[in-house]
Amino acid sequence: MNKNRSASPVDAASSDLHRVRDILFGELERDTSARIAALEKRLEEQSATIAELTSSLRRQATDQEQRLGRAIADATAGGDAGRDALRAELMRAIDELGERKLDRDALAGLLGGIAEQLGKPSREAR
Repeated sequence: MNKNRSASPVDAASSDLHRVRDILFGELERDTSARIAALEKRLEEQSATIAELTSSLRRQATDQEQRLGRAIADATAGGDAGRDALRAELMRAIDELGERKLDRDALAGLLGGIAEQLGKPSREAR
């Protein structure tokens, strides 16, 4: 019986300690618990949003991959005709660049002649 009596004051002290803790820190603990619960809810909502966005991005990537595949298939289906058209366009561009170079050479000669003629009177004046 002595043990029961000695255990009883310990239980009473423990109970009193819990009440004092509740009085001192109870409101803070409840606020903290509420904040944690709100954060957990936000985390779950954002996780769901991220999952939806990821799924949407995967679908978009798959769609674009399919469109690109079709575009490549369409472009390669033309084969020889497409290459011939590109070759002809390239040859036209090369010819045009050659003409421009000739024009530049002619212009350089003309400007050189003008510069030479302008330089002659100043030489004669000396």
